[in-house]
Amino acid sequence: NYTVNDKLTLRFGYAWIETFPYGDYPIQAAGFRFPEHRLYQMATLNNPVGKFEISHRFMLEQRWVGRMVRGVENTRTLDEWVYSNRLRYMGRVQVPLRQPGPGGRAWYAAAYDEIFIGFGKNVGENVFDQNRIGLLLGYRFGPKFRIEGGYFQQVLQLGREIENRNVFQRNNGIIVNTYLNLDLRKQAPAAP
Repeated sequence: NYTVNDKLTLRFGYAWIETFPYGDYPIQAAGFRFPEHRLYQMATLNNPVGKFEISHRFMLEQRWVGRMVRGVENTRTLDEWVYSNRLRYMGRVQVPLRQPGPGGRAWYAAAYDEIFIGFGKNVGENVFDQNRIGLLLGYRFGPKFRIEGGYFQQVLQLGREIENRNVFQRNNGIIVNTYLNLDLRKQAPAAP
């Protein structure tokens, strides 16, 4: 992460993801779990309005997804790596549930909506990739650490047709997030 100022944070990174089969129709047609290598660039804009913390997160991803095929009985082989791009936008609002205590300790509630849009020649059927909604309850232990959890809903469009139609799945679950903020910016020396 690079904090430009209190309202803008930039991030770039790499992620390795392994997706397991879930839902009525697995994302990977053969029903195998599959790997993904991902590079990403992200900008988060924070805009406090009164007691509400409003943030907008914009993310660009370059994805290399392993395509699996059926090999010998009960085995899987990696056929190829398929490259695609994806844009993500998340709007989030957070509000404290009471005045912060010593050290900034406080309960809060949060809600977010994130949409995923695929683009490029390998996107297939799902330009609209997915939408995620979360309703969360969290606790801030101080300026460096917080934890939150709650309800999560994903609406996902498969990248292929089944019986000549686009397939959308609605998946519900529980999500838990932890945040660790190590602010490494140089602090001004304290006045004598």
